[in-house]
Amino acid sequence: MVLEHFAAYIINEIRKYMSNMLLFYILEKRFRIKERLNMIFKVYYQESAKEVPVREKTKTVFIEGKTEREVRTKLKTRPFNIEFVTAVDGEFLEYEKQNEDYKVLEIE
Repeated sequence: MVLEHFAAYIINEIRKYMSNMLLFYILEKRFRIKERLNMIFKVYYQESAKEVPVREKTKTVFIEGKTEREVRTKLKTRPFNIEFVTAVDGEFLEYEKQNEDYKVLEIE
């Protein structure tokens, strides 16, 4: 049951991400937008890439970037085992901002 809920959640997140990317692609082609706007991405990770991932040890961090690839590149030098990266916007972003642990990591 828990696995089904988690799978449904992941599928929903992928759909939102893909719809955002499709919308941007359409706008990019229609209005010839060259520069992508920065977005906030939520990164799920394990602190050590050498250990087997354990769900209870999964941590999250928020990073600003234009694409998922840019966010992963920024974290490349860190010893993280990145599990999942998702764009956060709209109501989900507002909900995350209410959390006292919400902080966007500044990485160049």
